[in-house]
Amino acid sequence: MSNNMEIELKLRLVDLKMYDQIVNDPILLALSCPSEQRTQTMEATYYDSADYGLLRDEIAYRIRQENGDYVSTVKTSNTSSGGLHMRGEWNVVLNEPKPDISPFLKESIGDRLQAAVGVSSLKPLLVTRYKRFLQYLTLEDGSKVEFAADLGEIVVGDQTEPIAEIELELKEGSVAELLKLGAMLTERYPLRLDSRSKFQRGLTLAGLSPKSKAELRTPIIHGDKNVQKELQKVLLFSLGLVLTTQSTFLEQPDDPDILHEFRVKLRTFRSLLSFGKPLFNLDVYFEEQANLHKIGDDLTALREIDVLLEEWNEITARNYDPLPNLSALHTILQEARIKAKDELLLKLNDNKTTPKLLNCWAWLIDSPWQETVVKLTFLEFMEKRLNSWLKEYRKTLKLLDFSDISAVHRFRIRCKKIRYILEGFKPIVKKDFAKVLINIKEQQTTFGSFHDTYQNLIVIRSLLTAHSSKALHYEGGIFTGYQLCKRADIMRELKESQGKLQ
Repeated sequence: MSNNMEIELKLRLVDLKMYDQIVNDPILLALSCPSEQRTQTMEATYYDSADYGLLRDEIAYRIRQENGDYVSTVKTSNTSSGGLHMRGEWNVVLNEPKPDISPFLKESIGDRLQAAVGVSSLKPLLVTRYKRFLQYLTLEDGSKVEFAADLGEIVVGDQTEPIAEIELELKEGSVAELLKLGAMLTERYPLRLDSRSKFQRGLTLAGLSPKSKAELRTPIIHGDKNVQKELQKVLLFSLGLVLTTQSTFLEQPDDPDILHEFRVKLRTFRSLLSFGKPLFNLDVYFEEQANLHKIGDDLTALREIDVLLEEWNEITARNYDPLPNLSALHTILQEARIKAKDELLLKLNDNKTTPKLLNCWAWLIDSPWQETVVKLTFLEFMEKRLNSWLKEYRKTLKLLDFSDISAVHRFRIRCKKIRYILEGFKPIVKKDFAKVLINIKEQQTTFGSFHDTYQNLIVIRSLLTAHSSKALHYEGGIFTGYQLCKRADIMRELKESQGKLQ
């Protein structure tokens, strides 16, 4: 690793009772040297100028006490992708805990640091205090990893937030092996990927946390470069978004929009993998797609309840006269959501989902490709593949039987895949494809609503069967009638536009 680049996988401990078991894990102990294991007491104070010049330029400056020593550290923008953090880092040992940027001014970060601070003095922003168990691991391929297990707290004024996390910092070797190590740990213990550093969590606690520019930055696609290298960049970025939105959902499972975003990110990633299928080692490709499909299936039940709630809220908001106050169905749907949410959280926390995603990440970094060398540029491959997909899409649309709901569903998924690809590669696609994207979006929306009218009735009938309430069945009848009318309207629209793809 570069002397000034930190690459670290951060995992949050869900159950504090597992801390001792993790630090004494036999697999980790077999990879470490007992003489290099130690426990440290850490206390770090983060500083900034009065006008938050460092925060504004996405620079962190801290002084940390490490068993009697004072270490001053500067870190730059945190490029965080699903718990994997990559950032610039510079360290200087101090004689006293007094903030001073002058030791860093001769480093590559010097000019930027000076511009951010100016002539202002640095003042304390937040404090972290924790106990750290530290050991150094040598993995099977020779990669060197620093394993740190931290327990403590973040302090901002009179506010605190607990620290309970594992940090795996790659000191030398392969990022893929680091991810495999993370997969092994998340399979054995209740650990969650954490896309936020201690500093970022402290900023949130202080009400100062901005959106990181690094986290929002999408990779630049070079159409004239090798397709495998460019597609790999896009896939890694997309998978990082899946992991990040999964973490967000686990923290906010009551927000339907976050669940929807999680499903969209997962489907986008699967679509990108499908798009690159001719390039991959197919044995592993099918295994990875099967794992991703299973994760997607796990999200379905809760999403179906959310769609029902959204649809029912839309109906009741219209205040049809002379409908009475309608509440029975809403109550049952809310209860069903709680049950589906709890079941999903159990599945996501069963130590299987995150390891699968981390192993997929490692596969993409390692060597996912077929042995045959592909000499196509990204643009050449993309246009050839898109034209093939669009040809099949038009053919299917012209012959589609709208009474065959399975065929409609398959076609709807095809629409989504094409849309995600066109949106993901929008900066380099030709204008002709850009026009197709507009049409595809309309088709997907229409077919999605059409499919929902079928699925909504399947779910609502299942709910009604389990209850005998007259009020509930009355409201279920209203919902059913609304769905049938909506389906008939969409059916007319689809038949009128069938075969008309610009």
